[in-house]
This record gives sequence, structure tokens and C-alpha cells, in this order.
Amino acid sequence: MKIGLGTVQFGLDYGVSNVAGKVPEAEAASILTHAEAAGIDTLDTSTGYGDAEEVLGRISTAWDSAKIVTKTPVLRQMTDASSVTDVITTTFERSLNRLGRSTLYGLMVHLAEDLLGPDGDEVWSAMQGLKDTGKVAKIGTSCYTTGEARTLADRYPLDLIQVPFNLFDQRMLTDGMLAYCMDKGVEVHTRSAFLQGLLLMDPDNMPDGFSSAERPLRAFRAKAEAMELSPLALALGSVLSRPEIDRVILGVTNVSELEEILVAAEAAHGLTADLSDMAQSNEALITPSMWPPDTSEKWSFNYSKGASQNDA
Repeated sequence: MKIGLGTVQFGLDYGVSNVAGKVPEAEAASILTHAEAAGIDTLDTSTGYGDAEEVLGRISTAWDSAKIVTKTPVLRQMTDASSVTDVITTTFERSLNRLGRSTLYGLMVHLAEDLLGPDGDEVWSAMQGLKDTGKVAKIGTSCYTTGEARTLADRYPLDLIQVPFNLFDQRMLTDGMLAYCMDKGVEVHTRSAFLQGLLLMDPDNMPDGFSSAERPLRAFRAKAEAMELSPLALALGSVLSRPEIDRVILGVTNVSELEEILVAAEAAHGLTADLSDMAQSNEALITPSMWPPDTSEKWSFNYSKGASQNDA
């Protein structure tokens, strides 16, 4: 099972395509129960996800084997005079307490700039100290670009890295970063499998500012139809099928969404098609941070018709 569960929606009203809001705790507990039964073993969270860690701590007590990965705070936003080491160790201890765990599977730097900046070595040393004491098994970083990922994989002995990857955004593949991580033994987690829902939008009903997506979306839907797969199954299968990727982090807001994702994953199991022709080079299209600022006010669609709402 390569699917991992993102938990940002357990703590925040998050996602441009999330029309349901923050997940009620009872529903979050049901999601975890179904995820464990399906063989999912990885939970992705962060100190920056509202009260997601506290929620997980309350609802995951019976799931001792879950591999929980959390993240450091964004250090550039820290305003007190505490040292970087103090901030990282203190917030990690707080994460352990919130999650009700004595150890965690992974700790990642939330913002790559914190490792790339002047305090990068101290950040890494603090994380390495936590690993050396046995409080965390793997340490690494979240990245947005291949440049960040390559620089940090060369500079530090990463155990774990999280990067964006989907059918339209294949930069980590075409630039050789996924293969590079695989060769170095770095565990790769990916996010944005559905490009925050854009991949599953109806090309005949696109929001203003997304005209550049219409042609590639039509081509994508034509390919899915030719392969007798739903758009959801092809989008998901294109990521799950990559041997370089260890976990695909997805977020859901209810059990039904999780079940649909599991059905789609099964439908796409064993996918071997060459999908490199689906890759897009327009950065304004494949980089959500470059999308129109009012996207979230216009973005709403029905998950059950093949549109995932929250792909971490």
C-alpha cells in the first residue's frame, strides 16, 4: 500500500477544492479506522496544521503501528529569541505529547528555505540529535522544486523527502530527481497527486484564469477514456505506478472519499503506460502558488464525479 493519509484537513479548513471544511473528529476517527483496515500505514501531519496533531493523538491511540511523520515549524516566522535548536527540539517534544507517542517515524523541515538558509546546518544538527536519541527514525525535508531537492540531497544525508508530483507536474521525474533519491536510498513521499483538484476539473467548466488548462485536460480525459479508466484512477495510478515513489500522500474529508480513492487505486493497479506526454511545462499551470489569488472562491466541484478534493 503506497497511499499515505494527509491530515491537514483534521486541523484546518484547508484546500482550494475543499467545500466541506475541517473534518469533524468523529469522521476523522472513522477515516483512520478505514485507512488502517485498507493497509495504509503512514500518517502525514505538521505542527502547522492547526490542531491536527491533537486530534490524531486522541483518535489514533489504538493504531500503534502507524508511521507518523510531522514537520518543523516555519522557522523564518519565529519571532522570539530562542535558538534554532531550542525551537526544533521544543516543538518536536510538543508534537510527541500532542500525538501521545514516545517516538515518531519521521520529522521533516516544513520549508526547505530553513535548511537552505544560514541556519541550515544548525537545523540539521538539531534534527540529527533527535534521531540519535531514538525519538525519530527518519529525518528529511519537504521541497517544492527540483533545485531545492537536489541541493539538499547533496548537502545532507536525507532519509526522507516530500515533493509535489502528478500527471501534469512531472518535473521531479524528468529532471532525474526521483531516480537520484532512489539511488541514494532516500524515501520519497509525494503530494498534490491531483494538482489540488485541477486534474479532475471539467474542461468545459473552468474558472477564470485557467484557460491554459483546457487543452491538456481534454487530452488527459481522452487518454483515460482510451485506457478505460476514470480520470481519478488514471491520475492516481500515474503516481502510484512510479517505482521511485514510496508513499503518495492524499487527504480526504470523509470515509466515502477514501473508499473512492481505494477503488480508483485498485482499478489502476499495474499501470505501465508511458504517460510522459501528459507532462506540462507551463509553470503558471502546474504551480498552485502561481494561481489566481481568488481561486478558492471559485473552485467547487463534486468529488463523486471523479474530482478529488484534498490531495495534501
